[in-house]
Amino acid sequence: MHFKGWCRRLRHQSAGGHAEHLKKLLVQWHDSSPRTFPAEDPLVQLAQELTNTSDEAVVVGFPLHTAGKTFGLLGILLLPNHELDREEKDIIQQFADVAALCLQNSQLFEAQARQARELRHEDELRRSF
Repeated sequence: MHFKGWCRRLRHQSAGGHAEHLKKLLVQWHDSSPRTFPAEDPLVQLAQELTNTSDEAVVVGFPLHTAGKTFGLLGILLLPNHELDREEKDIIQQFADVAALCLQNSQLFEAQARQARELRHEDELRRSF
């Protein structure tokens, strides 16, 4: 399945309750340690379905957090009998930390751009009177 197909399918699946499951999970995730999700977890099942992998594959989630708040996760789907060593976990967590900063900066940039648009609109309205 190509990337666009995955995105469409993920949006469809998210509407079916996976998004709520993820939100509950993130609220409870206060530390920076990765977690392994059991095979029966809906996120693992979704990842397996999207990637056509076996039932024995597992997902290791690395938190995306800034300023002590976890707002997402980077999920790594591992093939059966593969475990991440300490160095691999550190590298993936560093990547997740950089991704979290990029996402946060993007959100801040969007908020600033939205505020600038609103101020321009207000200024245009004021000048029209």
